[in-house]
Amino acid sequence: MVQLPSPRDPTLDALDQSIINANPPSTRPYLGMSALGGDCERQLWYRWRWVLPEIFDAATLRRFEDGHSGEDLMAKRLRPVVKELQTREHSGEQIGYSDYAGHFSGHMDGAVLGIRSAPKTWHVWEHKQVQEKSFRRFRKLIDEHGEKGALEQWNATYYAQAQLYMGYSTMKRHFMTVATPGGRDIMSCRTNFNSQDFEHFKEKALRILESEEAPPRISDKPDYYQCRWCNFKETCHGTKVAQMNCRTCLHSSPVLEESTGVPGEPAWPGAWKCGFHSDLRGRDKQEQGCSEHLYIPDLIPFAEAVKVDKTNNQIVYCTDKQKVFVNANKNDWSSDPMRFASKDLQHIDEGFLESEEKVLQAMASFQTAHIESVEKAKDDGIPFDDEIPF
Repeated sequence: MVQLPSPRDPTLDALDQSIINANPPSTRPYLGMSALGGDCERQLWYRWRWVLPEIFDAATLRRFEDGHSGEDLMAKRLRPVVKELQTREHSGEQIGYSDYAGHFSGHMDGAVLGIRSAPKTWHVWEHKQVQEKSFRRFRKLIDEHGEKGALEQWNATYYAQAQLYMGYSTMKRHFMTVATPGGRDIMSCRTNFNSQDFEHFKEKALRILESEEAPPRISDKPDYYQCRWCNFKETCHGTKVAQMNCRTCLHSSPVLEESTGVPGEPAWPGAWKCGFHSDLRGRDKQEQGCSEHLYIPDLIPFAEAVKVDKTNNQIVYCTDKQKVFVNANKNDWSSDPMRFASKDLQHIDEGFLESEEKVLQAMASFQTAHIESVEKAKDDGIPFDDEIPF
C-alpha cells in the first residue's frame, strides 16, 4: 500500500511564509570573514559580486534564528563564570574588523577573559549552534585530535574565521562554544593563532577581490554535493544570466586602496569605481546599475564573448548553436545580430533567443519595448490540432 504524505497544517504553512516575507533577499556589501573558509572561491566571488539574490527557505531561516538566539543565550550563561565577556564596542556596535578599504569585513561574537583553562588570556569568542550529527562529529574530533586541533579538522569555514579574527584583533587564542539546537548540549574548544594561516586567508580574500572574472568551479559536475545546493548553480552550471547591477558590470571595480584614482573623490569604505563614467559609486548606485552596463562575460553562461569593444561599449557573443547577439547600451531587435541592453539580457537564455526571434523582431517597432521577465509555458494537457486523434 502506498504511504501518502501527511497533510500540511495551513497555519504552519502561513507561519513559514511569514518568516520568508520577513527576510527578503538582501546583499552584503563586503566579502565576509565568516564565509571566507568555504571551499569554492567561485561561490564567494558570485556572492560578493551580487550575481543572484540568495533566497532561503523557511527551514533555513529558522536555523539562522536559532543560531542568533543561541548566541545570546550562551553569552548569558557564560557571563557569571568568566571575568569579562565583551560582545559590543563602547558605541554599541558589534566588534568588527575590516581590510582592503572596507571590502573585506567581519564581526565576531565577542572577546572573553577568564575561562578556567587560561584565566589570564583574552580569547576571541565565537558560538555555533549546530545539528546533532555535526555536534557528535565535533566531539569525536576533540577526542581524536585534542582540543586545539579539533576546529581545523571539523569545519574549514569556522577555522578561517577564527584565524582572521585572532589576526585582526591581535589576540592569540580563540574560544569556541558549540551547542545543539536550543542550547541543550554544549561543548567547547580552544584554538591557537597561526600567522601563516592568517596570511593565507588574507591572500585568498585579496585574490577574490581583485579577480575580474569568475574563479574556477569547485567541480564541473552539477550534481557534485557542494554544487547541488548552491544558490548560484543556475548561473555556474546552468544558463541563468546574472542580475544587472554595478558589480556584474565589466566597467566596475572595487577601490582597494586609499587612492581612488578619481580627481576630487576621496575614498570611503566599500567604494567601487566606474571606468565608463570615471566616478565612484556607493551601495545604492551599485544596486541600480545604469544603461551603460555591460556584463562581465563569465556571467552570460550560455554564450562565449567573441569580441569585447569597450570603445563602442558593446560585447559580441556567440552561442553553441552559432547564434550571434550583442550586449550593448540599447536594444535593437531589428538589427542583425540583435542587440540587447543588460536590463533585458538578464531575463533571457539561448532557448529564448532561438524560439522568440520573430516575436522580438515584431516588438522592435515599439521603441519603449523591453523584457521584464520570461516564464516557461505551462503544459495544460491540451494537445495540438495535429495530435488530436480522429
